Amino acid sequence: MKRACVIAVLVSFAGTALAAVPGGLVNYQGRLSDGGGNANGTYNMTFRLFDSSAAGSEIMNEVKSGANAVNVSGGVFTTTLGTNGVISDGAGAGTYTNYTNVFKDFSQVWVQVDVNGVAQLPRQRITAAPFAINANRANNLENVSIDSGSTWTIGSSPATLTIDGANMQLNLGGSTADVVNTAGALNVATTLNVAGQANVVDDVTVGNRIFVRYGAAADGDGVIYFNEGGSNTGEYFFWDNSAGRFSLSDDLILGQTGILELSSAASGATDGVGEVKSVGGVSIRIDTDNDESGPNAGVFAITANSLVPLLRLQSTDEANLELDNGVTTDAFDFAEAFRPVAGQDAMEEGDVVALAVGGDNKEHVELSTQAGQAMLLGVVSTKPAFTCGMGISAVQESDPALASLQQQLLMDGDHAGVATVGEMLQTRMKQEWRPIAMLGRVPCKVDTKYGTIRAGDRLTSSPTPGHAMKQIGPGMSLGIAMEDAAQPGKILILVRPMWYGGSAGEFGDVLGNASPRANVINASHTPAQTSTDSPRVAELEAETRDLKARLADLERLVTSQMQGNKVLTAR
Repeated sequence: MKRACVIAVLVSFAGTALAAVPGGLVNYQGRLSDGGGNANGTYNMTFRLFDSSAAGSEIMNEVKSGANAVNVSGGVFTTTLGTNGVISDGAGAGTYTNYTNVFKDFSQVWVQVDVNGVAQLPRQRITAAPFAINANRANNLENVSIDSGSTWTIGSSPATLTIDGANMQLNLGGSTADVVNTAGALNVATTLNVAGQANVVDDVTVGNRIFVRYGAAADGDGVIYFNEGGSNTGEYFFWDNSAGRFSLSDDLILGQTGILELSSAASGATDGVGEVKSVGGVSIRIDTDNDESGPNAGVFAITANSLVPLLRLQSTDEANLELDNGVTTDAFDFAEAFRPVAGQDAMEEGDVVALAVGGDNKEHVELSTQAGQAMLLGVVSTKPAFTCGMGISAVQESDPALASLQQQLLMDGDHAGVATVGEMLQTRMKQEWRPIAMLGRVPCKVDTKYGTIRAGDRLTSSPTPGHAMKQIGPGMSLGIAMEDAAQPGKILILVRPMWYGGSAGEFGDVLGNASPRANVINASHTPAQTSTDSPRVAELEAETRDLKARLADLERLVTSQMQGNKVLTAR
């Protein structure tokens, strides 16, 4: 056989001339010469696709041989690539076994035909038919219909379908039975109309309004369902048109940094108030316009049936709390905030303290260190029911720099940072201030080496720093023991700092008489003392001795102040 030569090639896609989908087949026509004349007969041909006119990489090849060899008549042959041949992937990148993917991924494709194993060169470039030049665009499309059962697939990852233009709309489905499923996010810049159900497993971003409508009526109730446990109808959020309100199927829970914002009152109202109301008529009312004027300035109120205030917090700056009834709490004592003196930052709950005066001390307390200390104030509270002086201002004043940082974080919208700095301010405030119980029940440290304590005994400060002891005789009293104590530790006491005048039997020692000191009378432990004097005479004598004792203490107080001694002791 003489040398064969392909001298002409014509390539076209198989299919109709209308907008039908190509079948992935290619018609290949050519002219083959053999020894200078037209070839006739059957020839084995291999069609190799390359990404370059010379060298390059082989993309794919198709072999037509044996029973599928190409028939040539008068030098002309026609064959359909993609059928009745053996297709193999080429040595180039990627895997290709069909013509559809080749012409989708490569903008330039050259074909080399091997006839009976001999390559026919040069390679021929496969070009598009003239009207197929714009096949990758929809510039000239008007109305396009997709046949029933057809599927459009956007491949690769990530895949994007972009619809540009002014007033463009995407209409998905024409009946309520139609379902739109998206495996990823759905971003809509204008309008998305879904007649049926839309299932989106990722974010939904809408650049304009969302209309949710149920049924054909424009004002029907619209429902948004939240998939839970495989159910599309278990949890929902919907507009109840008959009641004119939104409803939830379950609780509304905000996260750590969540904000529930209430709108102001209707236009024309004199003061903006938002309400969260229960079905029973109890509501929370908030000053939504933050206006420092008007009847609702700074208001946070809980009301009943929009009329009766149960609780109200109203002020333009420092809040005043108003209640319709009493406050019930499990805590016991009433306390005021004081600062420990320098060097006593370890002051703790249950310590007995005295007022510290003189020098730089202001609103300061110190551990009691003497028996019957004159400036005896109270006990560091464990769980106060009410505390004066440790409010929001005290927290902010404890560290102005941190307070300024917290304000900046709030303006920046960093609510997690605001909470963190708030905890730091609370810690600083507790380091700087102590709640001192001055009335009520409180655990207190006691020292029993000066006498066993029995419930009902009067207590005063002990020489042991920060401890109370049993009081015998007139002087400053810390309060009354509510428990027995035979060993040092903490007991519950009724704290009430005051001057205690003592009982009639205790004044002998105070005035220097030789009569023995009597124990403090306690009705539950000691029988009443007998006396031949009338009750009135004994009462007057006791008052006289009490007055003399107070005058003596006053004299010592004046002398101590003149000498610059701040430690005052009553005996």
